Amino acid sequence: IDCGGFFSAHLPTAVKDGAVTEGDIDTALTHLFLVQFRLGMFDPDSLQPYRKLTAADINTPAHQQLALEASRETMVLLKNVDNVLPFDKSKITTVAIIGPNAQASTVMQGNYFGVPPYLVSPQEGLSKYAKTVYAMGCEIDSTDESGFTAACTAAQSADATILVVGLNQTEERESHDRDIIALPGVQNKLIS
Repeated sequence: IDCGGFFSAHLPTAVKDGAVTEGDIDTALTHLFLVQFRLGMFDPDSLQPYRKLTAADINTPAHQQLALEASRETMVLLKNVDNVLPFDKSKITTVAIIGPNAQASTVMQGNYFGVPPYLVSPQEGLSKYAKTVYAMGCEIDSTDESGFTAACTAAQSADATILVVGLNQTEERESHDRDIIALPGVQNKLIS
């Protein structure tokens, strides 16, 4: 299954030029159809348990618990200088949350999503545990550094600072890939 227009735009030429063989296509289709058969996509409705699901089966407490466990288990801490994490609540009462995605909620959905029951931005989530001071610092893909002063002021007023930087759908999405790994705009300058 191709969600974009890449195959239809490029596959015929790739086959014609010999970069992709009909055997490659047969193998890919075999894998595709095996998965579809395993999912029961060709079964009668009476044998297909997924077709019996209703809206009541979405966002159940069990699903929310599973999502919470998955998010906890998939976080990766790359660096913890002086073991500052987890924060000591008796010492960290104010957190500066800085960056173009600090108040983002729809960004975290990516580009394959349904209608969520609620969205929680990083700032909103952190504000449940500590007082937060917010500053955007910069836009996602901008050369404007005029927000840096407010970001520095926010950081200086807090016991700890969390930066929430990255991309959004204007930078990367289906059929719009990036060819560099660096953060866009002046986000690296904001971090430093």
